[in-house]
Amino acid sequence: NKVDGIVVYGSSKIPVYIIISEDNVQIKNASHLWGKDTYETYEILNKEVG
Repeated sequence: NKVDGIVVYGSSKIPVYIIISEDNVQIKNASHLWGKDTYETYEILNKEVG
């Protein structure tokens, strides 16, 4: 099966990010990324989720 798009409705009370894999979708807390710049965020997420 192929997915052509994703629609997200609503909002979160805290910062979150979404991890989408072939058979799973996860919404993860991103509070620890708040205030970080792009490079710091990339490094942290790369270590956490690859």
